[in-house]
Amino acid sequence: MRASESIVVNAPVERIIEFVTDPVRYPKADTKILKLTMLEQRGNEARVRARGYLRSRLLQGALTLRIKVQGQERIDIDTEPGSISFPTRLALEDFVGEFTFQATPKGVRVTHTEDQRFRNTPLGRLADRISGRWLREHLANEEMPRLKAIVESAG
Repeated sequence: MRASESIVVNAPVERIIEFVTDPVRYPKADTKILKLTMLEQRGNEARVRARGYLRSRLLQGALTLRIKVQGQERIDIDTEPGSISFPTRLALEDFVGEFTFQATPKGVRVTHTEDQRFRNTPLGRLADRISGRWLREHLANEEMPRLKAIVESAG
Protein backbone atom coordinates (compact mmCIF):
# COMPACT_ATOMS: atom_id res chain seq x y z
CA MET A 1 0.00 0.00 0.00
CA ARG A 2 1.51 3.26 -1.14
CA ALA A 3 0.27 6.71 -0.16
CA SER A 4 1.67 10.13 -0.99
CA GLU A 5 0.74 13.72 -0.16
CA SER A 6 2.27 17.14 -0.89
CA ILE A 7 1.94 20.51 0.80
CA VAL A 8 3.73 23.85 0.37
CA VAL A 9 5.48 25.02 3.53
CA ASN A 10 6.52 28.66 3.86
CA ALA A 11 9.86 27.99 5.58
CA PRO A 12 13.47 27.29 4.65
CA VAL A 13 14.13 23.69 3.62
CA GLU A 14 16.73 23.40 6.42
CA ARG A 15 14.05 24.04 9.04
CA ILE A 16 11.76 21.43 7.45
CA ILE A 17 14.53 18.81 7.37
CA GLU A 18 15.47 19.60 10.98
CA PHE A 19 11.85 19.05 12.06
CA VAL A 20 11.30 15.84 10.06
CA THR A 21 14.48 14.27 11.45
CA ASP A 22 13.84 15.25 15.08
CA PRO A 23 12.63 12.12 16.95
CA VAL A 24 11.08 14.21 19.74
CA ARG A 25 9.22 16.78 17.64
CA TYR A 26 8.15 14.85 14.52
CA PRO A 27 5.53 12.64 16.25
CA LYS A 28 3.62 15.89 16.92
CA ALA A 29 2.90 15.96 13.17
CA ASP A 30 2.71 12.22 12.54
CA THR A 31 0.32 11.07 15.25
CA LYS A 32 0.50 7.41 14.18
CA ILE A 33 4.02 7.44 15.65
CA LEU A 34 3.76 6.79 19.37
CA LYS A 35 7.49 7.03 20.10
CA LEU A 36 10.79 7.46 18.24
CA THR A 37 13.99 6.51 20.02
CA MET A 38 17.32 7.57 18.54
CA LEU A 39 19.66 4.57 18.43
CA GLU A 40 22.56 6.05 16.47
CA GLN A 41 23.34 9.20 14.50
CA ARG A 42 26.32 9.85 12.24
CA GLY A 43 26.41 12.86 9.97
CA ASN A 44 23.42 12.75 7.64
CA GLU A 45 22.35 9.22 8.68
CA ALA A 46 20.45 7.92 11.71
CA ARG A 47 18.88 4.77 13.08
CA VAL A 48 15.71 5.11 15.15
CA ARG A 49 13.37 2.63 16.81
CA ALA A 50 9.81 3.58 15.91
CA ARG A 51 6.71 2.44 17.78
CA GLY A 52 3.44 3.25 16.08
CA TYR A 53 0.19 2.02 14.67
CA LEU A 54 -1.96 1.89 11.56
CA ARG A 55 -5.63 2.87 11.80
CA SER A 56 -6.09 1.68 15.39
CA ARG A 57 -3.86 1.73 18.44
CA LEU A 58 -4.74 -1.97 18.73
CA LEU A 59 -2.58 -2.50 15.60
CA GLN A 60 0.66 -1.36 17.25
CA GLY A 61 4.13 -2.47 16.35
CA ALA A 62 7.75 -1.42 16.33
CA LEU A 63 10.55 -1.40 13.77
CA THR A 64 13.99 0.11 13.31
CA LEU A 65 14.31 2.74 10.60
CA ARG A 66 17.38 3.93 8.75
CA ILE A 67 17.04 7.60 7.86
CA LYS A 68 19.34 9.29 5.36
CA VAL A 69 19.24 12.99 4.51
CA GLN A 70 20.22 13.44 0.85
CA GLY A 71 21.27 17.08 0.81
CA GLN A 72 18.34 19.51 0.54
CA GLU A 73 16.50 17.37 -2.00
CA ARG A 74 15.20 14.39 -0.03
CA ILE A 75 15.13 12.18 3.04
CA ASP A 76 15.06 8.40 2.53
CA ILE A 77 13.60 6.10 5.18
CA ASP A 78 14.07 2.31 5.08
CA THR A 79 13.33 -0.51 7.49
CA GLU A 80 16.33 -2.29 8.93
CA PRO A 81 16.02 -5.96 7.89
CA GLY A 82 14.72 -8.23 10.64
CA SER A 83 13.66 -5.35 12.91
CA ILE A 84 9.85 -5.55 12.64
CA SER A 85 8.39 -6.68 15.97
CA PHE A 86 6.05 -9.60 16.57
CA PRO A 87 3.10 -9.77 15.88
CA THR A 88 3.40 -6.90 13.35
CA ARG A 89 5.81 -8.90 11.19
CA LEU A 90 3.04 -11.46 10.58
CA ALA A 91 1.34 -8.84 8.36
CA LEU A 92 3.99 -6.19 7.53
CA GLU A 93 6.91 -7.25 5.38
CA ASP A 94 8.62 -3.88 4.85
CA PHE A 95 8.24 -0.13 5.08
CA VAL A 96 9.88 2.48 2.86
CA GLY A 97 9.28 6.20 3.10
CA GLU A 98 10.63 9.42 1.68
CA PHE A 99 10.30 13.16 1.86
CA THR A 100 11.20 15.23 -1.18
CA PHE A 101 11.64 19.00 -1.26
CA GLN A 102 11.11 21.32 -4.21
CA ALA A 103 11.40 25.12 -4.11
CA THR A 104 8.34 27.06 -5.31
CA PRO A 105 7.57 30.81 -5.35
CA LYS A 106 5.42 30.34 -2.20
CA GLY A 107 7.78 28.12 -0.21
CA VAL A 108 8.95 24.51 -0.33
CA ARG A 109 6.75 21.78 -1.75
CA VAL A 110 7.14 18.88 0.67
CA THR A 111 6.03 15.50 -0.67
CA HIS A 112 5.84 12.60 1.74
CA THR A 113 5.42 9.05 0.45
CA GLU A 114 4.93 5.95 2.58
CA ASP A 115 4.99 2.44 1.18
CA GLN A 116 3.71 -0.13 3.66
CA ARG A 117 4.48 -3.51 2.07
CA PHE A 118 2.25 -6.20 3.51
CA ARG A 119 2.81 -9.93 3.24
CA ASN A 120 0.83 -11.96 0.71
CA THR A 121 -0.96 -13.86 3.47
CA PRO A 122 -4.56 -13.61 4.69
CA LEU A 123 -3.45 -11.38 7.59
CA GLY A 124 -1.26 -9.22 5.33
CA ARG A 125 -4.02 -8.77 2.75
CA LEU A 126 -6.50 -7.86 5.49
CA ALA A 127 -4.10 -5.26 6.97
CA ASP A 128 -3.54 -3.80 3.50
CA ARG A 129 -7.27 -3.57 2.83
CA ILE A 130 -8.23 -1.93 6.14
CA SER A 131 -5.28 0.48 6.25
CA GLY A 132 -5.06 1.85 2.69
CA ARG A 133 -7.71 4.55 2.69
CA TRP A 134 -6.95 5.44 6.30
CA LEU A 135 -3.26 6.11 5.52
CA ARG A 136 -4.10 8.35 2.54
CA GLU A 137 -6.55 10.33 4.69
CA HIS A 138 -4.04 10.52 7.56
CA LEU A 139 -1.37 12.02 5.30
CA ALA A 140 -3.76 14.49 3.65
CA ASN A 141 -5.80 15.58 6.66
CA GLU A 142 -3.45 15.20 9.63
CA GLU A 143 0.26 14.62 9.11
CA MET A 144 1.07 17.04 6.31
CA PRO A 145 -1.14 19.93 7.55
CA ARG A 146 0.36 19.50 11.04
CA LEU A 147 3.90 19.49 9.59
CA LYS A 148 3.11 22.75 7.77
CA ALA A 149 1.56 24.42 10.83
CA ILE A 150 4.33 23.40 13.23
CA VAL A 151 7.24 24.32 10.93
CA GLU A 152 5.71 27.64 9.86
CA SER A 153 4.93 28.64 13.45
CA ALA A 154 8.55 27.99 14.46
CA GLY A 155 9.76 30.82 12.20
